[in-house]
Amino acid sequence: MSIRVIRAVFGLSTALVWVACSNEPADRMSPGGALGPEERAACAAYAQGYCARHGECTGNDYSGLGGDEAGCQEAKALECEVFLAVPSTGFSAEWYQGCTSSLPAALCGVTGPLATRACTFPAGKLMAGEACSLYQQCESGWCSEFWECGTCAPRPKLLAPGALCEVADGPRCVDGYTCAVPYCQKEVFPGEACAGDDYCVGGLHCLGGTCKPGADVGAACGPTVGCASYATCEGGTCVGSPPPPPKAAGEPCSKGDYCTAGLYCHEASASDAGVCKPQPHEGESCDAQQTSMCFDDLQCVLGVCTRRRSPACP
Repeated sequence: MSIRVIRAVFGLSTALVWVACSNEPADRMSPGGALGPEERAACAAYAQGYCARHGECTGNDYSGLGGDEAGCQEAKALECEVFLAVPSTGFSAEWYQGCTSSLPAALCGVTGPLATRACTFPAGKLMAGEACSLYQQCESGWCSEFWECGTCAPRPKLLAPGALCEVADGPRCVDGYTCAVPYCQKEVFPGEACAGDDYCVGGLHCLGGTCKPGADVGAACGPTVGCASYATCEGGTCVGSPPPPPKAAGEPCSKGDYCTAGLYCHEASASDAGVCKPQPHEGESCDAQQTSMCFDDLQCVLGVCTRRRSPACP
């Protein structure tokens, strides 16, 4: 899968604070520090559009995304403001406006709206050898570090359509194609027309000439209707077990279980069963041994939940 498609499918972090790998003024380094009315309006519209479509796709399940529609909008607006404030990315008010306009028609996946072509991340502005902390800053899409001081790497050798390719660590296919081992195949986004040998991004299927999500457990399946990733087609019916619903506060849990939004699985010891408890927020105490303990994208630093920061690079 190409870097651009990885960006589109897996989305963005929602609680990042930029400290700087450049010499730009400090007011460009925090969300909204240098944003004008157009940028703020674009972020608000993007947050509203994304969260509305997410609610339609999931039956208003905002687990892991703010807990409700208002929390989702707050998180997605912050995401937008952060990336508009980070220097040298390709994000702009115009990019977010284009992405937002594509969301009402986005196909639904199990956990929310699927990637659209308009929402694939833009190329960065830094060239090979320039200082970076995020791949979104680099024209090549390759930074040697992530949230550490690194340099933009040269764009690797690109393979032609139909060329033999290997795993993700090998040479990339040209833009618009991805390594669907063993060949570079055309990337097709949800809802777009496809042929049998095209690659539908996000693990979708080419069904009836269109990239679509698979059918759920119990639904009919066949040559033109595939099943979701957790099911198989047996005797014309999708058979399998869908992912279990997240657990509520106070319910027992263990590694691999998901608690509802705002909770984490607190394990007293490696041998004892855990229990879902509220995540501490910024400035509240935490235990670094408890994974995913702090709320949102906060990190447990010296016993306190703290927002992730990139180092100041020379």
